[in-house]
Amino acid sequence: MVKINTTSLTLDNYVGNEQIKSIITDNIEVCKKKGSAFPHTLIYGQSGTGKTTLALAIAQSMNVHIEEVNCGTPGLNPAITLIKLPNRSILFLDEIHSLSMSIIESMLYRFMEEGVIFLRYPDGRVEPFDVGRDITIMGATTEPDKLPTPLINRFTLNLKLQPYTHEEMIEILKLNLSKTLDITPSAYTALANATRYIPRHAVQYSNIIRNYAIQYDLKTIDEVTMVKALNGMGIDKYGLDTTD
Repeated sequence: MVKINTTSLTLDNYVGNEQIKSIITDNIEVCKKKGSAFPHTLIYGQSGTGKTTLALAIAQSMNVHIEEVNCGTPGLNPAITLIKLPNRSILFLDEIHSLSMSIIESMLYRFMEEGVIFLRYPDGRVEPFDVGRDITIMGATTEPDKLPTPLINRFTLNLKLQPYTHEEMIEILKLNLSKTLDITPSAYTALANATRYIPRHAVQYSNIIRNYAIQYDLKTIDEVTMVKALNGMGIDKYGLDTTD
């Protein structure tokens, strides 16, 4: 379970997936007018493409609490977290495909339709419990095919993140680097290619380049220096390391 600070995350500085952002913006406007929680949402795409970041941006735009649960955690029971959340919060279930069918059936099915979950009491009783609050279930997965169809059908929004373009990756890199370093266009191109157009790599590699610049007292980085910095971390110009 992770409590998340969403202060710096908004849909405005979330790069890429413009159609999805438009869908989300429309839903946020409706929710604010109705005074309701954001609709139950499934976000899927390959690892590192910004699923968690998008969830955080939605929470910030809605000005609501968000709590993350990694569904791959052994012995996890998300219901315990759910019943503690304030009204209109988002329960973000990362790796939702890892949930057991017993939890999906006892918690998610009824809650997403009726706001009710089943709880097991110390004396062995299993009874329905009305949560009494409007909570958004937001799931993220790299493997939507592992989710049962009845669960997928309970999500109002199914958002598939699209691959990032070269230009979008450059934009992400500039958001991470332009305030502290002067980087030439060809150096940005080399770094973008090395990320393999995965936003998580962009953030990780940006940290590497900042540290490299600090180590060698650099204010400007050209293509040669960029490739040298990446090679020093065992990353070639194609973004491959020794394991790859």
